[in-house]
Formats: sequence, structure tokens, C-alpha cells
Amino acid sequence: MTPRLIIFFIAVAGYAAYQLSGLVHKPQLIIADPTDGAALAAELVVIRGRADGVTKLTANDEPLMLDENSAFETKLLLAPGYNIIRFSGDDRFGRTIEKKLQLNYKDKTHG
Repeated sequence: MTPRLIIFFIAVAGYAAYQLSGLVHKPQLIIADPTDGAALAAELVVIRGRADGVTKLTANDEPLMLDENSAFETKLLLAPGYNIIRFSGDDRFGRTIEKKLQLNYKDKTHG
């Protein structure tokens, strides 16, 4: 076998391993702030997190943008009382990861 042929096969194997690595690593969705179940005194909440291996991310069916580090940040208005924000992310293989964030907004004007 010639050295060029060996280099070609190594390159093809490396590329195939890179492409298939996504099958081994499932997408991850981490909500860093606020914590699930938090009681908040303000109706405007800033939600921050990471979506590793995700190509499409939504919060309550609204698209979110990911930065180059797979991080996201979004601002939402909460209704008084119990709120659920549903996150959904898809990877390039069509796998979906879902997570919900439960928050309680204690509106001071309505008790």
C-alpha cells in the first residue's frame, strides 16, 4: 500500500469518526439561571443556559439563538402565579431533548 493511500484512508476514517460522534453524544440542555422552582418577585425573567449538540432550540415554541459556545439567553414576562416554560432542542440527527422550567411569580399588587 502506498503512503498516499494510507493517508487517504486515515483521513476518510477520521472524517467518518467526526461525523458519527454526534450519534454517541446525545444533545444536552442545561438551564443555568434561574433554578427550577424558583419564586420570583419580578415579572421579567432572564433565562440563561447551554444547549450542547443542538442545532435548533425553542422556548414555548419561540426560536432561540445560540452563540458560538452553544449558550443562550432569553427574556420572558411571567404571569402572576405558577409558570411553566417549555424548552425543546433538536440535534442534526433529528433527536429531540425537552426540558421544562417551573417558576412562581409572586405579584405584590395581587397578593
